[in-house]
Amino acid sequence: MGAFHDVSVPPSLSDTLTWTNSASLGTINRASGVTVNWTGGANGTYAQISGNVVATAFSASFVCNAPVGAGAFTVPPAILLTLPAGIGELTVRNYATPSAFTVSELDIAFSTVCTLSTISPMYQ
Repeated sequence: MGAFHDVSVPPSLSDTLTWTNSASLGTINRASGVTVNWTGGANGTYAQISGNVVATAFSASFVCNAPVGAGAFTVPPAILLTLPAGIGELTVRNYATPSAFTVSELDIAFSTVCTLSTISPMYQ
């Protein structure tokens, strides 16, 4: 398959999501849960909060979605306690609503854009 031609303009995020409390989350007590706060984000979309820890014996991860208009989401202890203790990642993303386009060689095609921020906290 060659290059795509005459592709529609990709979607954009009209209002960028800003993670407002990332600097205070260097250490996360898994038994207490963790609240992520943000401002902005594209109307009608979701903030995706994900995290993981890779340990010697095993690794674990989670993904949660919250309406962007909520401005905050708490990942509960029941989720965080499935992660092993250790240094991991915590990421907040916001995706634009996908935009479909036509390519003769494909049955379906769409594009989207995403903003994200990631930190590397210690999960205790």
